[in-house]
Amino acid sequence: MLSRIDIVNFRSLQNFHAPKVGRVNLIVGRNNSGKSSVLEALRIYAGGATRSLLEEIAHEHDEQAYYFDEETSSAGQFPFTNFFTRQEGHSKTNRIEIGNRADDNCLMSIDRAFFKEVEELYVSSSSQKQLTRTKYTKVTDNELSSHQGLLRPGLEIKKGGRQRRLFLDHTPRNYRPMEVIKPENYSYIPSRTVQNDELAREWDKILFTAKGDLVMSTIRYVAPDLEALAFIESENFLSPRIDGRLDFSSRENRRIPVVKLRGISGTMPLNSLGDGAFRVFNLAMKTINAQNGHLLIDEFENGIHYSAQKKLWEFIFEMSKRFNFQVFATTHSWDCISTFSEVAVQDEQVEGMLFRVGKSVRSSDRGKTIVTSFDEGQLFGIQQSDLEVR
Repeated sequence: MLSRIDIVNFRSLQNFHAPKVGRVNLIVGRNNSGKSSVLEALRIYAGGATRSLLEEIAHEHDEQAYYFDEETSSAGQFPFTNFFTRQEGHSKTNRIEIGNRADDNCLMSIDRAFFKEVEELYVSSSSQKQLTRTKYTKVTDNELSSHQGLLRPGLEIKKGGRQRRLFLDHTPRNYRPMEVIKPENYSYIPSRTVQNDELAREWDKILFTAKGDLVMSTIRYVAPDLEALAFIESENFLSPRIDGRLDFSSRENRRIPVVKLRGISGTMPLNSLGDGAFRVFNLAMKTINAQNGHLLIDEFENGIHYSAQKKLWEFIFEMSKRFNFQVFATTHSWDCISTFSEVAVQDEQVEGMLFRVGKSVRSSDRGKTIVTSFDEGQLFGIQQSDLEVR
C-alpha cells in the first residue's frame, strides 16, 4: 500500500504531494480542482500504464492516443500530450511521476521520447553464430532537430527497476523488453454507468458464494426487500437512436440484472429500483474484487441517498480489512464527507484520511494545485463543528 502520494507533471497536478495516506482515503474539492486527476493518476499507477488503459483514459477525454499521420515526428503533436502538465517554460519532455518518490519500488515514471533504429551484432546462445538485430535507442533533445531518418515516437515507462516502451506509430511493434511492468490488482468504479456484461461476468463467478452473500446484504442497504438477483438474457433489445427514439432496425442481445422482492410475484429489472440500487451493486462487486490491491471510486455519492451512505462506508472500511486493500474515493458532497468522517472516527482499526484538493490563491503559485490533509483527530472536529472543508 502507498504510505504517501506524489504526482508530478500529470495534467493540472504539477507537483502534488500528500505526505501521509491511510487505508481508506476520501478526496474532496470543487469542480475542476484536480481531485479526478488524482484518481486518474492512481488508476494509471495501479493499472501498470498499459497501452489499453492509457488509450481508454485518453478516449474518455476525447484526446489523441496515436498518430494520424505516419510521417509526423513533432513533439508538439505527440499522442497523450494532455497527460503532461502544460506550463509556460515547461519542457516538452518533462516526465510524469506517480506514487511514492521516497521508494523507487512504489514510483512510476512516464517519459515521452523518440527512438532511433540501430543495428547491433550479437552472438546467438544456441548456434554461437554472430547475428544482427534491430535495437531502439532514445534520441536526445539535441539530436531530435538534426536527426535524419525515421524516428519512432513512444512512451518510456519505468517502475521498481522494470521498464516498458510503448511505440505510438503504425509500424510493426517488434520491441520486446526484458522485463515488463505488471499491473496491480485494482478495481475502478467510474462516475458513469458500468456496462451490464462486465458485471454479469463478475457476478457469475461469485453466485452462491460467501462473496455473493456479501453483495446481496450490501444491496439491501437501499433495497431491504431484496430476496434474489440474477442476470438474464434479454433478446431483441432495442437501442435508442441519436434522436432518442427506439431503432427497430437494430436489435441486440444483452444480459440484464433482475431482482426478486419479498411479497411481490415475478421479477423486475434491478434498474427499476432506481440508480442507487444499481450503483450500490456495482460498488459492492468492485469492492470484493479489490483484494490485496486498490479500490478507486469516482464520485462516491452518485445515486446514493445520504441515509445509506454511512452503511456503505462501514462496509468499505470492514472489507478493506477483510480483503486487504487500500481505498481512494472522490466526492464534493457534504453528506458524503460527514458520513465518512463519522465512520473513520468510530473504526479504530482502519485509518481514514480526508484530503482537500484546490487551487492556490497565491499569485506566486500561478494556480498550483495544493492538498490539505485531515487525519482522524481532525475529522472528529469536522464532524462536531460542521466545518466546511470542500
